[in-house]
Amino acid sequence: MSTHSCPAHSSGAPVVPAGSSFRPLESEDYHRAAVPSIFTELAALGPIHHVVLPGEAPAWLITRRAEAEAALRDPRLAKDPLSVARHGQAIGRRRVPEDFTAVSGRQLMNLDGADHARVRRMITRYLVDSAVVRKQTVLAETVRHHVDALATEETADLVADFAVPLVNDVIGRIIGVRPELNEIIMTGGALLFGPDDPTTPAMIDAYQQVTGAAARAVAEGSAVAGANDLLEGLACAVRDGLVSRREAASNLAMVMIAATGGPVKMLGHSVVVLHDDPLRRDAMLTGDPMAVVEDLLYQQPPIPFTSWRFATETMEIAGQQVRAGDAVMVLIATANSEPAARTRSSTAPAAPDDRSAAELRARRNLAFGDGAHRCPGQSLARRLAAAALPALFRAFPGMRLEIPSTELTWRGGFGPRGPRCVPVQLHS
Repeated sequence: MSTHSCPAHSSGAPVVPAGSSFRPLESEDYHRAAVPSIFTELAALGPIHHVVLPGEAPAWLITRRAEAEAALRDPRLAKDPLSVARHGQAIGRRRVPEDFTAVSGRQLMNLDGADHARVRRMITRYLVDSAVVRKQTVLAETVRHHVDALATEETADLVADFAVPLVNDVIGRIIGVRPELNEIIMTGGALLFGPDDPTTPAMIDAYQQVTGAAARAVAEGSAVAGANDLLEGLACAVRDGLVSRREAASNLAMVMIAATGGPVKMLGHSVVVLHDDPLRRDAMLTGDPMAVVEDLLYQQPPIPFTSWRFATETMEIAGQQVRAGDAVMVLIATANSEPAARTRSSTAPAAPDDRSAAELRARRNLAFGDGAHRCPGQSLARRLAAAALPALFRAFPGMRLEIPSTELTWRGGFGPRGPRCVPVQLHS
């Protein structure tokens, strides 16, 4: 169905870089392994390492669960790069790849304290699980539409032809953005959340397109008359003087973009895992899809790294002195996969009266972060995957990968990471 190429990876032996500062995105198997070997090697070497990120930005990387949970809940680690600018922190003062969350206006991912709490309350009321459940009909209809769109095709790339349009459509409809503006924000956002140099003309244009479309959406309000959705809530907040128009637009753009990359990558990766694992696929189709989704999130978080935090004072983490102004990140891919973090297998779904255990398991899952900055869109991501994956495998029971899963190419910097494409034969 999709006409673009879908390359397989090349071979090569993974090696942890030598020296005191690691480059965790540059291991030889980064684009050919679902879990790059450097992730597990860094975790085995210790709980925290000094790393160099694209753009030569230095940071500390936490790899183990106990230190990760503590860091994600520590108020001394701020999200706002401006709060540590006096210490010479590069991020926020010059552009580096994947810094969109730090520089795109005042929004959830670069606010702290009372300002963060104020904006978060305004946004999360439309994204909490009860709000997503009220939109379940819209979610199911959208999934069915995109599954049906594949029915007449013999082949498809389940990233470009299914995951991307499905997630973009769901986010736009749930939030209330009309399709034309939704397309501009999502297309530009896919670039801005990627690893390219943010100073290139294409990236500058994408930023302008996204911010312009978000501002227009806030000015227009919800695409659905009388809808109780996030966009209408932001538009009302502007009219009531609770937030500025620019603040509302920045938060709208960030929520939409951040809510897209992870689910797209998760769907791509999950299709591969379920294709290769008949027992887990059967559990998805006959048991509790949400439990299987939770297990997949533990196994491979779609965003392996948290975004930056910045030390507001000199502190110690796992015996290392982290100086005021230093950037700190968590490698969720390893911190979340330790055996102690997992309480049961999804192949043995919870009984109906075991809801508290399932909720506890979800709360302990670091795939969406932890603490005050835990992703507000986590319920939508979970329920989207739990609706889309069973629908896809029921519609195409004979679906098979066109190449072995070990030959897929993986893409992503320290933002969302997943298969570049998932080429399949839809019918046996």
